[in-house]
Amino acid sequence: MDRTEGTPDADLTHRVIGCFLVAYRGVGFGYPEAFYSAALEILFRDAGIRARREHGMDVMFRGVSLGRFRLDYLIEDRLVLELKAGHQMPPGSRAQLLTYLRMAKKRVGLLLFFGPSPEIERVSL
Repeated sequence: MDRTEGTPDADLTHRVIGCFLVAYRGVGFGYPEAFYSAALEILFRDAGIRARREHGMDVMFRGVSLGRFRLDYLIEDRLVLELKAGHQMPPGSRAQLLTYLRMAKKRVGLLLFFGPSPEIERVSL
């Protein structure tokens, strides 16, 4: 059973996951995250998915910017993607995505791991 079925943005997450799997199989394991991100950019464009790569956002406090953080991707202005690559998922990756969702005021995110085998985690607020 598909756990995303009937959830917010299920169709969009399915399409993005499909692009992730194509990128994973096409590029292979062992490359830097930037290579996978570039491959996804091509796949999103070809699939007609509006994607903003390395989308910057200010962290505000009392009307003053404390600094900026960067989303790996903001998809269709509603889905946050966090990409990771390596031999193991870095600790704190899920917490990082949750922070990005709260700061961007978005409900749904995907953590996509380009590791020895592909890993996908859907996170929602």
